[in-house]
Amino acid sequence: MHHLPNTVSKLARIVAAAAVAGLAAPAAAQEVSIRLSGHVSSLAPAPTSGPFLGASVGEAVTLDLVALLPGSPHPQFDARGYSVDPSRSVLRVGSREDSFALAGSPSLGVWNDYLGLRDWFQMFNDPLSQGGLVRFDLLDSSRAVVDSSQLELLRGTYSAAQFSTTSFGAQVGGGFLEFSFDELIVGNGGIGEVYCAPAIANSTGSAALLQVIGSAALSANSLTLQARRLPTNTFGCFLVSATQASVPNPGGSQGRLCLGGAIGRYQASVLSSGASGFIELAVAPLALPQPTGPVAAQAGETWNFQAWYRDANPLSTSNFTDAVAVTFQ
Repeated sequence: MHHLPNTVSKLARIVAAAAVAGLAAPAAAQEVSIRLSGHVSSLAPAPTSGPFLGASVGEAVTLDLVALLPGSPHPQFDARGYSVDPSRSVLRVGSREDSFALAGSPSLGVWNDYLGLRDWFQMFNDPLSQGGLVRFDLLDSSRAVVDSSQLELLRGTYSAAQFSTTSFGAQVGGGFLEFSFDELIVGNGGIGEVYCAPAIANSTGSAALLQVIGSAALSANSLTLQARRLPTNTFGCFLVSATQASVPNPGGSQGRLCLGGAIGRYQASVLSSGASGFIELAVAPLALPQPTGPVAAQAGETWNFQAWYRDANPLSTSNFTDAVAVTFQ
């Protein structure tokens, strides 16, 4: 990987190691699932009507949201936020639940280093179907938790201890429920299932990640692979295999190869990450590269994608993103 444009022989050695071990802008249609969990900490006062009538301190609370990504990345201080699909977003208190109002416009704000002081993950007074309002503010004055304003880059699990301030509650049925926040889970943006995550951190201090956007429908014959959080001005390429694996430090790499068996490489498309630390490539599922030549994915098959890139950490080396498994239809 030290000379990625001439990488064929090195990749062959990595493929052999795996066998021995046995092992652009986001599209408007992208969605990210979000779950906040906790428990009721106070009732001030208790609801006198509505679905949460009879709620009690200590009951479990979950807030499930389906956030819709905009057609272009948000600026760092964009307060407009992401829209939320009200028909699939639900607040649960114990066994009771309420969805969001279809007539409303629920939104979610993700601000990175807001005013240079903090990271902010916020939903403010968004309407529930049965007449309530829900809000939360998760603030991190260390500027280390919500390390991007791009929701699709925040996939992972965050504990309440990682935030300096948490506020979470709902005004419903003439009362006010306050919740003690325990955990925030941000799901994957794009299609497919993420595995081998997080990747091994690179010289930026962050783990690079892979997203697959487009369609899993073979009739569309169109996917775009995106690798993010790469070192700047380095070279990388994308890999594909029908087999998953977990091979640490293959060929001297600092990362983990998450593909096994026959590994294909998009060797004609070695890309520079430029100043953004980002590469992407449009690929055709009906022509996936393999060592014996391109093959067409079949309906029901799962194919796995990963990116491999050069790094200096501190000496010349290579690393990998996490991986994404796509089951075609």
